[in-house]
Amino acid sequence: MQLIITHTYQKKNGHYGYHADNSLSEIYDIKLTLLINISMKPYEGGEFRYFNNQEYEIPHLNVPGNAIVIKPHLNHQVLPVTKGERNTLTYFINGPKFR
Repeated sequence: MQLIITHTYQKKNGHYGYHADNSLSEIYDIKLTLLINISMKPYEGGEFRYFNNQEYEIPHLNVPGNAIVIKPHLNHQVLPVTKGERNTLTYFINGPKFR
């Protein structure tokens, strides 16, 4: 089972705090997370950051059409959008659960 989600971040709901992606399934795990910036209009804020012993910002994901692939267990977040609307498509790449 593959899962695709779109997120819209605006000033009123414009952030997503630190989290890791995981599956509730007993038969598969999320192996990779693909994030694609599908915004059609300019926006401000909404920077993507992840934490791996220190915090890193990925400025490339602020550009519409750009994408990144991350390991789902890395803690990551989206900072608040301060102007406009940020849209992303998230694709979870799944595989058999590790035993």
